[in-house]
Amino acid sequence: MTDGIATVAAAALAGLISLLVVVITKEQKVSEFRQQWIDALRADVSALLAAYSVAHQMVIAWKKDNRSESELWEKHKDLVTQADTLMSQIKLRLNPNEHLHQTLEKHLDQLDEQFASDKPCEEVNTETLDKRILETTRKILKEEWNRVRRGEATHRWALRIATAIFAICAAILAFLVYESIADNFEQDATAQPQTSQITLEPTATKSKKAGATN
Repeated sequence: MTDGIATVAAAALAGLISLLVVVITKEQKVSEFRQQWIDALRADVSALLAAYSVAHQMVIAWKKDNRSESELWEKHKDLVTQADTLMSQIKLRLNPNEHLHQTLEKHLDQLDEQFASDKPCEEVNTETLDKRILETTRKILKEEWNRVRRGEATHRWALRIATAIFAICAAILAFLVYESIADNFEQDATAQPQTSQITLEPTATKSKKAGATN
């Protein structure tokens, strides 16, 4: 009965451990994707601010030279397209349910409105807005990096459960070893008097025979 219970318990623990391994592997993969997301967001925000800055300076320089707007568009349309693409990529990476992400999206919309306004280029100053975007992005990156460093919530719980299971297994193993040693000791103690009785019987018989002869 004890052996049957031990077998079933061992099979159940093995299955649970296999499940935990799958969960931990999956959560590690999620952490890898999160790290890639961090790297991509950092690169896209940097490239976006650089593209807007270059485009802004290009327009100012172009107007100083009194060149036509059509010629200007032909020269920097690729830069504008790149900025629009980066803006879309960044927004698609943001989570609309998180406060910092909402704040960053609001700053990005304000930046886009600044460049789309009818103000002369010389009056457009995005330095303060750029700083806000960078500051918010840093906070988001720090928050996400802390998640990667700590591990996903499911991953942390899986590790705790795995640790508890290994502790239980060690306790069960120690108990079974103790029971086995105790059983062996009890069997040895029971077998020892029987051996002594068997060895003493011939001696007693010889004594009786010697008395009868005398």
